[in-house]
Amino acid sequence: MSEVTGVIEQITFKEGSGKRGKWKQCSICVNDEWFGAFVNNDNEDTIDSLGKGDEVLVTYEQNGKFKNFSNVEVLGKSEVPAPQKAAGATGGEAAINFNQYRMSHGSGRNAAVDLVAAALAHDAQFSLDDKENRIIALPKAQNKRLDALVALINTLGDKFTEANWNAVPGGEEAEGDYEE
Repeated sequence: MSEVTGVIEQITFKEGSGKRGKWKQCSICVNDEWFGAFVNNDNEDTIDSLGKGDEVLVTYEQNGKFKNFSNVEVLGKSEVPAPQKAAGATGGEAAINFNQYRMSHGSGRNAAVDLVAAALAHDAQFSLDDKENRIIALPKAQNKRLDALVALINTLGDKFTEANWNAVPGGEEAEGDYEE
């Protein structure tokens, strides 16, 4: 067993299910090194009490390229209060913000696809040359039309995502602070 002392720079959680049922994994970054462990009855309370900025003593074992921690002793709590978890969320504020961003992105992308589909349905009654009545100006070359539509969906999706994200309380402040 090896030990390292330092400050928790990041903390993430992953959940899933496999042959043996549901599982939850915690990863912490201390001194630019990642350590991980599966959450179980023995370590759940300790892991749930960990927060970004806490000074810790990590006891771990090297397993190939992985460093599996068997114990994390909190030597000092961070002065910054731990973020509150949303109902059903794991991973603290960063995971919540990332999930909010992903939902905003998906919603923005869906809105862009719906808008482009409606515009194409409208434009179907007009020729490509009738630019006055068409909503979407498409290239005449058939092989470039799909690229133009994809670019339009991407642009609109990004604009809708930004509008959705900025509508989320704290969205502007958290922009760029999300992680998976």
